[in-house]
Amino acid sequence: MVNNVKPQCADVTTRDLKMQTISIPGQVGRLSEDETVMMGFLEFRGPYADSSNVFNKSGLLVVLTLSNDEIEMVNVYQTEDLQASAEAEFVRTNSALPIRVAVYEAPYLELNELDNLAALTLAEFEN
Repeated sequence: MVNNVKPQCADVTTRDLKMQTISIPGQVGRLSEDETVMMGFLEFRGPYADSSNVFNKSGLLVVLTLSNDEIEMVNVYQTEDLQASAEAEFVRTNSALPIRVAVYEAPYLELNELDNLAALTLAEFEN
């Protein structure tokens, strides 16, 4: 667990995040529920084009956009319901670029611990 790390952002969902480019060659169209991608030091399931493979568990949700062969990180945040949050992201998107979501399920972690992991995941891409 990551108890000794102070959260760098209390509310990750409202931060103005700059786009982060993640090069994942050949993984733009993956939809299989057993596929994973490493982001920072965590292994996320996805990326998915809809919420059918996302479960009603707490964890981290990463919102991504697709452009050519690049995937860009738009947001990463903790949520108590990954499925509902993923559905909301697909509904609210107004981007011309398609979005995908990746999930890190962690029902055993407290929300403040998930905030820490979200901040650490984001920091990996800001460096």
